[in-house]
Amino acid sequence: MHAIPMALLVTSLAITIPDHTPQQDGDQRLVIQAGEIGLADLAHRVSTFLGENHLIDPNDPIFTHPNSSMGKLVLSEPIEFDRQHGREVLQELMFTKNLVLTPINPGRKLYEWINKSAGTRAELIKQRATLLDRDAVFENETTPNYVATVYHLKHVDAMTASGQLRVFTQDAQNLTNLVSFGNGTSLMITGFCPMVAKLLRVVAELDRPGNGSKSVNERLRKLEQRLAAVEKRLGREKK
Repeated sequence: MHAIPMALLVTSLAITIPDHTPQQDGDQRLVIQAGEIGLADLAHRVSTFLGENHLIDPNDPIFTHPNSSMGKLVLSEPIEFDRQHGREVLQELMFTKNLVLTPINPGRKLYEWINKSAGTRAELIKQRATLLDRDAVFENETTPNYVATVYHLKHVDAMTASGQLRVFTQDAQNLTNLVSFGNGTSLMITGFCPMVAKLLRVVAELDRPGNGSKSVNERLRKLEQRLAAVEKRLGREKK
């Protein structure tokens, strides 16, 4: 059996299931009916509605076995997709099966689904991380996009902050990471938007006056100055 070329995969994996014929209202929305639906079929239907190309790995069992529990979703109620939020809803559904939508060329509406449990191929998720500022992370915090953001610290050094946050980064795929740079003044956080948003809020709480080694050192310096002043005064009094 010959492998299916990745470039042809978008059209070649369309599966026709009469019970799931999408209902469209003036091309503004798409409804997937309740019941079972294969993940490849769901991705194909929604991406076609959105006018996007979503590539999938033809060798991943999650796509090649649409009738198995791993390769399908069971919807208890119909789900509606619109053009503004359709991709986000699809991402949230597919993420329940460990599938992450990664950007290849967003300008040309080209994306690829990667199984985050798929060994070495999961590294593509990190390589295709989207750089966002903090505001953009919070705006997208319910969508499982894989992102990177930078937090510039004012009161805590990055090594202290990353050490205190290490408990939040212990996931099986090592996809949540904290890296200090800029002489310990900045922290880069990578991970899925919901977790990155949480980490940003925790960092903001940590990055307060009095919480970091910088402020401790400053207090020690001032204490030393006061002690030196007292010793100097006592020395004068003895004379």
